[in-house]
Amino acid sequence: MLRRPQGSRVGIWRILDLFEGHDIPITFYAVARAFERNRDVAQAALQGGHEGASPSLSPSGAGLVPVALEQSAYRRHKRSAHASPSSRSR
Repeated sequence: MLRRPQGSRVGIWRILDLFEGHDIPITFYAVARAFERNRDVAQAALQGGHEGASPSLSPSGAGLVPVALEQSAYRRHKRSAHASPSSRSR
């Protein structure tokens, strides 16, 4: 088994490259906080024709957060995804 760095620093870019290389749009299913903390990933996904889906603001609050707070998190995600990206390493 090969061991390579994974996650938002390296692995996610490999996944994006793989699907974009085959012109396959994907849905990123992650909590809103993950998108907030990884704005480059959110923006790259949107620019690549992919979409984001979020079940909640945070993993522990799934289904327990008031709708207004969820909507606020969604709006923050949309704003951050369209902000200017910082350089990313692959």
